[in-house]
Amino acid sequence: MTSATHRVLGLLLLASCGENRSLGDYDSSSGGSGSGGDTSTGGSASATSTTGSTGQTSAETGVTTAEGSGTDGPASCGPGNCELFPPPCGDACGDLDSPFDDQGCLRTPCANDDNCGDGEVCYVGMQFGLCVSSGIACADSVENQSCDCGGDPDCSGGFCVPTDLFPALEPAPGTIVRVQGTCGPDDGPAVLVSVYPAEATVACGTANLQPELEVLFVDVGPDTTIEQTSASPMGEVVVGGESRDVFHARLALDSLDLEQMLCSGSLEVSAVDGGGGLHRYGTTFVDALACPMPSCP
Repeated sequence: MTSATHRVLGLLLLASCGENRSLGDYDSSSGGSGSGGDTSTGGSASATSTTGSTGQTSAETGVTTAEGSGTDGPASCGPGNCELFPPPCGDACGDLDSPFDDQGCLRTPCANDDNCGDGEVCYVGMQFGLCVSSGIACADSVENQSCDCGGDPDCSGGFCVPTDLFPALEPAPGTIVRVQGTCGPDDGPAVLVSVYPAEATVACGTANLQPELEVLFVDVGPDTTIEQTSASPMGEVVVGGESRDVFHARLALDSLDLEQMLCSGSLEVSAVDGGGGLHRYGTTFVDALACPMPSCP
């Protein structure tokens, strides 16, 4: 890449607000997932448990093992899992946002797809505005007759899930792409990427129609690929008149012509609809308008 390309990429620049949502705690009485229910405070992870209320009791240990409760206590899941009592995921075992697979075993922790096996991808809750604890582990409690689980008090966790569970990449709405250099909330360099409907008339700083997808990348550097995740929305996608918050976005520029103010590349975003549904949208563009950044304070 030429030094001129580095300079312009530093001049090209995307927005954010709101509070991050969290995955609800598992309810040990109902065994259901709390998604769309209670939210955690401060992103802290609380211990959860489930009791083996039905089954047989060992005369030697006094431990009651569950039978017919949906997911039996995993006996061969490996370290960090319970062996005597069923995991606290109930009917939610195997769901996309559950740290447990459909066998009740804790899923492999990950930061990206490189940490996962064939046929798997890394699900990072924060990319969809969710709080997922890292370092989740479980242990049997003979005293409580339960499988007790807990994790680190953070929201940066992720785990590997089957590819067919992960939201498929959908075509992004809009046709006309503009990559606009701008000033971020802290007056640092930022890139605002907007995607407009085909009938829009777009120039640097102006457009006669509202964008159907828009995201703001802040504190950008000279890299030709920018990938950011925000705890609060960094943009929105409008689908069927409904606005969907964007929490993760990736912009990759394949080419940048400074004299002609044109660029080509791709944009992918992760968004959440009003009902809590998770979505991924993507678009590629050729010879899109590339506008340099104005002078920031």
